[in-house]
Amino acid sequence: MTFAKRLRRAREAAGLNQTELSKRLKVTPQSVQLWESEGEKSTTPRTNRVRQIAKTLGVREDWLLFGRGEGLAHAPPRWAREVPLFRLSEIGPESRQGCHPPKVLCPTPCSPSAFAVQLDDSCLIPDSLPGDTLFVDPDVLPRHGDLVITRPDGDDDSKIENHPSRDRKLVGTVIYLGRHTIK
Repeated sequence: MTFAKRLRRAREAAGLNQTELSKRLKVTPQSVQLWESEGEKSTTPRTNRVRQIAKTLGVREDWLLFGRGEGLAHAPPRWAREVPLFRLSEIGPESRQGCHPPKVLCPTPCSPSAFAVQLDDSCLIPDSLPGDTLFVDPDVLPRHGDLVITRPDGDDDSKIENHPSRDRKLVGTVIYLGRHTIK
């Protein structure tokens, strides 16, 4: 199996289309199309990009590049952490006390205080679908353009924004948008 076929298989197993993967990698959709194509116009990304693709899709670099080792069915990496899954309305401090939410595996390194938010029709963001999950880390400071979760002080009215508003408290920075598996 070629790199292009392994990439396509891993992307589809992750439940992503080419455009969704390109947005997560911050590349053009045409780049992903070229990586997945076979023939004269096909290309293979550079090593650092392959590393990013493998991490995003949850596969090993060696498998993605050369087909060696375990591919899609490997154990989670050492840094993998299960985090609680909430709805947006449940992420205020008062509403989380005493509840036992389901756990999901965070697909990227995160702090022990990270959590996930399942999106529904009332809180969709661009390029998301109902059922997609935001993985949020309160210990990560947002950079310009990062999605964040905010709420007014002492209130449970949480909101997803492109940057923290002055009148709202930062709950956490979105570190990953994707799909999940409930444990």
